[in-house]
Amino acid sequence: MKKSIIKAYLIVFSLYFFLTPPGNVLAQSDVDYSQMHSDLRIMESVITTILSGSEVRDFYRSRILRSSYLEGYGAVFQLTYSPVRFRSSRLTNARNQFNDIRERLTGVYADYAGALKLVRPDESVTILVYPKSASSIRQVGSVSRGSSNSNATFEPQPYSLSARMSDIINLDRNNTAQLSRVVRYTPYVNADELFGSADMKEDIAILQSILERSLEDHLKTGFSSNFAQGCYLPGYGILLNLSVSQSIFVSGTRISLVSAGSLILDSLITGSRRIVISIDNPDRFIDRNIALLARQERTKSAGERKSDFIDRLAEILGTYGGTLKELDRGDTITVFMTSQGSSWNLPVDLNLVFSVKQRDLLDYGNGRISLSELKNRSKIVEF
Repeated sequence: MKKSIIKAYLIVFSLYFFLTPPGNVLAQSDVDYSQMHSDLRIMESVITTILSGSEVRDFYRSRILRSSYLEGYGAVFQLTYSPVRFRSSRLTNARNQFNDIRERLTGVYADYAGALKLVRPDESVTILVYPKSASSIRQVGSVSRGSSNSNATFEPQPYSLSARMSDIINLDRNNTAQLSRVVRYTPYVNADELFGSADMKEDIAILQSILERSLEDHLKTGFSSNFAQGCYLPGYGILLNLSVSQSIFVSGTRISLVSAGSLILDSLITGSRRIVISIDNPDRFIDRNIALLARQERTKSAGERKSDFIDRLAEILGTYGGTLKELDRGDTITVFMTSQGSSWNLPVDLNLVFSVKQRDLLDYGNGRISLSELKNRSKIVEF
């Protein structure tokens, strides 16, 4: 009897998933993700403005800021920077500036974090600050040979700031001591420690690369090297933040459709963009293979293309998620993907949260469950 009830529930859930129109939630959630994303973007602007001064850019270049929301955990801001090692006369100034940046980010909690009103009181607001890669450290400053300070260096280390929303709401902006107690500052010796271990950091980087290559092949487009940004969150699992607003064109010609029934050609070779060609009779303008693709895409609904994309994402995570060896079976892997401002070939501007437990990825990888069952066990929210 119990099995029949569960089976009936899964059938109803599957129908709900496939019949839900674009823009609605595909899994049950009481969070307004569209409003949450808007609030996160405003916070991104605040943090970016705080870090926009020339004195900051001189020391910490190529910064990338991404925001995500994880139900049950809270808002997460990932701030990465190009690694640099300072020497000689630049050393003291760099150390002071790095400490000043941390104080500015801590001040964000008192002045602005309370505006994230959709973050629940029992959830947190977390800012992670860490270098993008340790393989290309830039040296700044030099000393004369034989100087007693010739070996003295300063390299900005990763750290995290975190505060529970219930404490943020009750913060006294003018009480510095209270701010220091509420906002937990955690320094790390290196990025490996922030990720839990060197192996975990490597596994996340590999999964990022797999996602990038697989989705590029699926969408017939190319992404920038900053497409995916991953991190490990103790007590939660893995967050993979995908931003397609920084996508780039691959060489050759890229094809996409618009609602008016026209074909869009973007060519990196010629430098031409947004060339609109009527596809009422595409054979007159383009070769047979592209004409066939145009006719196929013309008859394929946005819902079908969106479903194909979600299937592909689930398949990638199911196939390779098990490579995250240090995750516990109860840990969660979440892909938080946004596509505003992109010119790539998604069926629509698709903002998506895909969360799945590691145990379910392992079951799929071992053949115990199907792709459909993996999606049923996952939380998939479109906003």
